[in-house]
Amino acid sequence: MSMPTKVNDATAILVKQTWKKAVAKIGNTEFALTFYKNLFEAHPEALPLFEETDMKVQAIALVAMVENAVM
Repeated sequence: MSMPTKVNDATAILVKQTWKKAVAKIGNTEFALTFYKNLFEAHPEALPLFEETDMKVQAIALVAMVENAVM
């Protein structure tokens, strides 16, 4: 197992700016719901893992996790 690569400052700034623009354009919830829509279209085998999940709650959790990682 390899160690994660450290992101340089320029890349970190670019990721933060891109995230802010993405959520500003369509909103946090819509961003996450679109993510899951695309996930399930590309990998329908993942859908049963979420069949009893409130996807709006899951969307909020996804956005919080990405926010924590990015910001």
